Amino acid sequence: ATIADAPEPLGAVWLRDGQIVLARSAREGLFIVGAVGRNLQALTTPRTAEGGHRWPSAQPDGSAIVFTVASHAERADQDYAGIVSTRTRVWGRLLDDVAAARVDVPGYLVAQRGQDLIAGAIDSRTHAIAGLPVAVMRTPAMQPGPRFAMSAAGTLVVAAPGDAWLQVALDWTAVLRRLGPPPLPLPR
Repeated sequence: ATIADAPEPLGAVWLRDGQIVLARSAREGLFIVGAVGRNLQALTTPRTAEGGHRWPSAQPDGSAIVFTVASHAERADQDYAGIVSTRTRVWGRLLDDVAAARVDVPGYLVAQRGQDLIAGAIDSRTHAIAGLPVAVMRTPAMQPGPRFAMSAAGTLVVAAPGDAWLQVALDWTAVLRRLGPPPLPLPR
């Protein structure tokens, strides 16, 4: 079923509440829509001197979306990770110089910076990095766009551009846990 027009799709993520966050094109922000395709609404809008928003990834509890903000000058070294609250729709800068970021493992962020995957703890209350991210894995030459995927269960998959192989690391969360304890969950 068609849920939205996306002339240049640059990622989507399905939230626990049934909504879908998507990047429709290289010049726009993120949009949120119901799984049946009703009520397409802007979630983010690029700021002056910024390109589009792309490659959304949802925190496991659905409270925030991490995404890549493309530089207006099309220089990948100026791209950065942004984060937007799904409740307030307020967004801001999270981490500089990244091509893609994922927050699939509760309490942690993993991002692609050049040939490195970097990781750090993320505070779910403040939606900020808790400490400096560190390089945790060297990868083949990366091209723009995400070349890795993670699962909440701890599986990491890295794809080499132009090659027909995938590198799979099971229970990779042990590497993340050495970075420090994840922040405590919010009281309910």
